[in-house]
Amino acid sequence: MGSTLQLFNIHHFLTVLFHRFMSQRPTYIPGLFGSEYRVPTRAWHEILRDDASSCYLMRLEFYKTKGETLHEFLVLHFSHPTHTVARAVAVVDRAVKDRSQSSVIFSPSAPSQNTTEAIDRLHVMGQGENLETYLSRTYGKYDKLCTLRYPSAEFDLSSPTLGPPSAIQVSTLLLVATNHQPNYNLYEYNCYWYADTIFEACKKLFPACQEDCYKHRDRGRCRLNIPMLAKHNLPDICAEYHNEWNKVVQRRQENQEIMTQQEWERRFEAAKQEWEQKHEAARQEWERRLEEAERRCEQLQAVRQPPRHLGHPAI
Repeated sequence: MGSTLQLFNIHHFLTVLFHRFMSQRPTYIPGLFGSEYRVPTRAWHEILRDDASSCYLMRLEFYKTKGETLHEFLVLHFSHPTHTVARAVAVVDRAVKDRSQSSVIFSPSAPSQNTTEAIDRLHVMGQGENLETYLSRTYGKYDKLCTLRYPSAEFDLSSPTLGPPSAIQVSTLLLVATNHQPNYNLYEYNCYWYADTIFEACKKLFPACQEDCYKHRDRGRCRLNIPMLAKHNLPDICAEYHNEWNKVVQRRQENQEIMTQQEWERRFEAAKQEWEQKHEAARQEWERRLEEAERRCEQLQAVRQPPRHLGHPAI
């Protein structure tokens, strides 16, 4: 009876501790941990700040809808730099704007124009509590085809292939893929091409991952099992990524140098103001002491002077 009660108390303690830890919300990180919103991939690259460099891709999932659309999209799971349990979830896909209806529709059930501007977008869902509801409401029924899993260890930005990519690196890859082929083409540069390019580029650029495939052969195929992927241009994508990432690192270093210079200027100005304040306080203190000394001297002189006699007293 005593051992059972002891085990119950330990279990209760761990449960309370776990719930208290889970109830703590992760700190706000623009573009990842915060409010739910949808943004173009190009804009997301500009939204992320330096703190997103400590948010790493933990899992990349490849999905395909069922039914008529057979649309393909990705779900990304990012870690939080200080909250070990929290995960930010983002859904990425390529769609196309229907010119006749001024609405966004999913490929490959897209209009048959030769080329039109693609809509590469990302839906950030905070910690993804309502991920399944959102996917079902947005895409209907779907299957998970493949998954990339990355270790949780951090790594140095100077060696960006030794661990999981950061959110800034993933946003750079999304930007490169969009810029590489910004126009949508029904038979080549469609949702299949975009999802496959991001997935395969992550494997190539950041190889420290484990891939689990469930229905790999279904990727890039539309109705009647017809393949609709463009000619693979992964080497070009990787080369463009390295060029763009070097620019990102250079900009970050320049910004850091500017911030360092501004910090030194701020510290110098703060030290100067502190010295001036101390100097002014010392000057006022010396003036106060001098006035006090002069006043005491006047008091001493008044005490030492003999009293003045106006005349002899009458006899």
